[in-house]
Amino acid sequence: MNSLTHLLTYLEDLRVQSMPCVLATILHTEGTSYQKASARMLLTADGNFSGLLSGGCLEGDLLEHAKLVLQTKTSRIVEYDMRSDDDLVWGLGSGCNGAITILLQPLSEANQYAPLASITTLRRQNKRLVLATVLPHEETNTGSQNNELENCYGLYVQTEWTDGSFSSEWEAELNEICQDVMETGKARIATISLGHKTHRVFLDRIDPAPSLLILGGGPDALPVVQFANELGWSVCVADHRPAYANPERFPVATDVVNAPAQQLIQHVSLDSFSATVVMSHHFDTDGLYLKHLLPSSIPYVGLLGPTIRRDKLFKTIGMDSGAFGNRLYNPVGLDIGGKTPEAIALSILAEIQAFFSGKSIAVRTQ
Repeated sequence: MNSLTHLLTYLEDLRVQSMPCVLATILHTEGTSYQKASARMLLTADGNFSGLLSGGCLEGDLLEHAKLVLQTKTSRIVEYDMRSDDDLVWGLGSGCNGAITILLQPLSEANQYAPLASITTLRRQNKRLVLATVLPHEETNTGSQNNELENCYGLYVQTEWTDGSFSSEWEAELNEICQDVMETGKARIATISLGHKTHRVFLDRIDPAPSLLILGGGPDALPVVQFANELGWSVCVADHRPAYANPERFPVATDVVNAPAQQLIQHVSLDSFSATVVMSHHFDTDGLYLKHLLPSSIPYVGLLGPTIRRDKLFKTIGMDSGAFGNRLYNPVGLDIGGKTPEAIALSILAEIQAFFSGKSIAVRTQ
């Protein structure tokens, strides 16, 4: 599991045990690599970790660096250049043919597990933010104990700084850069000068966890919820049938709602979701769900079933499917030839993931 949601859940477990850990963040890549800038993982001294920065080829070496970070309580930057065959000599054998620069930061009770602890709180509030982290100077990696700005960071939410250890001078210098990162979502390393010193700051945007509303809790909804949870998404399931809207059937769902379709908006805040899939397999119920969804701001509305059923459905409820504009996806899911509930769930989640990532989705007819 490599989502930030799972990373933060793992952190909570470590905090309960008061166990220190190391946050590893990719700052920059060149060439091909398994992950790109802003990817993160957590490592502990006993060899456990959450997340991956490579296909498993660098993690063993990263653990050795992480142990040193925990011993010295000092951040450091490590670099891997695998653009030649030298990595085979080192025993890495990654075959990524790229260069990766990684920041390692110690997290413990001493620094209140910053900045991840604060990020956990803000993500629960569905806040989009920019994390700005001061990078250690080169002398830190050579053993110099220059900890003046150790683990110095700032959290920028919407148009203001809400948490961190930056002074107003730092914030003023980074305001414009943070606004650009907030808008573009592109991680970057900025260089700023304060007094007679020059500092490098890594900035990246952190979005709320995607939230998915499943309207219909039949057997085929089970793998959809399971796969979405594996991706780190929050999932709410709603169904008018008590036997289906049973929390015991969906133990990993964030919420399970049992309510008549007519009363959906009384129980669920539609505008809080990133995507929804209508899949109750009940004709009249699906029609009521669509009526509720039309005025909502949910950008992705998936409808299970063939287009002939869709057209009949909209005709019955007196609506034009074009009213949804480009928000309606039907038949829902990428065409991967799936026939089983698991394969269909995979196609649905793949399409929604592509939507979240801004990838083009081909129009399908059936």
